[in-house]
Amino acid sequence: MSARARFCAPAGQIQFLVTDLETTGVDLSRDRIVEIAAVALTADLEQVFTFRSLVRLNAYGRRRIEADEFVHAMHRGSGLLDDLAQPGLPTLRAVERDLVDLLDAHDAPTGGVTLAGSGVGRLDLPMIRVQMPALAARLYHSPLDIGAARRHYLVSTGSMLTDVNESKSHRAMDDVGCHIEEIRRFRDLYLDHAQRRTDGGADAPATA
Repeated sequence: MSARARFCAPAGQIQFLVTDLETTGVDLSRDRIVEIAAVALTADLEQVFTFRSLVRLNAYGRRRIEADEFVHAMHRGSGLLDDLAQPGLPTLRAVERDLVDLLDAHDAPTGGVTLAGSGVGRLDLPMIRVQMPALAARLYHSPLDIGAARRHYLVSTGSMLTDVNESKSHRAMDDVGCHIEEIRRFRDLYLDHAQRRTDGGADAPATA
């Protein structure tokens, strides 16, 4: 079995759940998820499904947003605060159930779906583990943090691979779209490198 086969889901099966959370802040013990978007992709980055939901904002959550000038300005400017004022929004538990049901409907392997996105290792996955444990149980323990790849590329080359993040709106589904585009750019970079190695390019391993 090839190394890729050991880590890749079968053809057509969900490999990645590219996710973005909008929250009341970044304190894992005090802040809450108020919007979530997710796009499920195969190992070849083919889309399986999309999911987006607002989450009911209570008085405590609103105070958390208002207490942080940066967070308040961001959510006000994106229109999220206005959208969160709608009546009848679902609880986070209901949102979690809907997303887990969607994963199950597409036969996603329990514990085998890789959470992907920008900053998912630092914020999204830890917050999901605390606030959405049923979803966390469906996820592989190690996320694909494209933000870490972005910073490594910048440090190594002095430039950005893509400027797609300059257009981020700080709304969950829009940001997921940016993350997917960045994942595709890095995938193409890796495939190009692998092809040059196969073709015996300059960076191919030396032979005796």
